[in-house]
Amino acid sequence: MASQKDHIENALNQLLAKKHQLEGEVREIEEAIGALAKVPALLEGGRPSVLAFEKSRPKFEQSQSINRGLSDKVRAYIAEYPYGEKIVVGPMIEDLGRKGVKGKHSSLYAYIHSLLKKLTAAGEMGLQYTAGVGYTRERPALYPKEPDAVLVHTEGLSVSVAE
Repeated sequence: MASQKDHIENALNQLLAKKHQLEGEVREIEEAIGALAKVPALLEGGRPSVLAFEKSRPKFEQSQSINRGLSDKVRAYIAEYPYGEKIVVGPMIEDLGRKGVKGKHSSLYAYIHSLLKKLTAAGEMGLQYTAGVGYTRERPALYPKEPDAVLVHTEGLSVSVAE
């Protein structure tokens, strides 16, 4: 004999199934609205209304939260990268994928390259770009790039320069 708890769980499961079914129907209706919004412009020979398409397109909020902190993960990967070696993006994407980053390979590749470009322009993490080679990570200079004459200690010395 079924208990009250079983009846409640059964009712809950039925409602969740109905909700899932209705969400599927709403998605189909939104797709139909988007398609119908394009028809008048196509019949007139023009471009479909971008505004109508944007309104009908569902928003994928989940994809934004899946890779939250992706730039932090890329920065951490670059920080562990050895100095003087070319930064290869393909293995970086594979490693980040093992750490839970999701997305199309091409999208991740483009994002990582844009981040590398921004970091290089800002002079962060010792990144440098060389045409034909790619991005490398260089050690920070220990001494300022001044001529040797400036670095020589000259106190107590008298130097005469003949002209």
